[in-house]
Amino acid sequence: MKELTQKDPLTGEDFIPKRVNQRFASASNRKKFNNQQANALRKKRAIIYGPLNKNHLLLMKLMKGINESEFTYDYLEGYGIQYNSYSHINDVEGAKHFFVFEYALIIDKTKRTVKIKKHGRY
Repeated sequence: MKELTQKDPLTGEDFIPKRVNQRFASASNRKKFNNQQANALRKKRAIIYGPLNKNHLLLMKLMKGINESEFTYDYLEGYGIQYNSYSHINDVEGAKHFFVFEYALIIDKTKRTVKIKKHGRY
């Protein structure tokens, strides 16, 4: 009777599995394959996470030791804040506002100001 072989997804080599659910010829092939998949995902997400993390770092530096402050829209833009990069939208003071993790960006378009308010238990 001919033994059943499988093809390793990383190397393409044929191997005889020792277990029913074995997909790779060796543990090192499995680790390398999974690391390649995770790295590819990290590179795709870096387009979003890079600016978001930069915004968060800038806000932490700007708001060190204070929970709430108001700035002009232009000042924050010059400081490096990107208004199109935020983590989520949530209710604050009865309206929906952009958040960069724990920081709410309450934008007043008529005055062109932004109130930054630290939210949550961070």
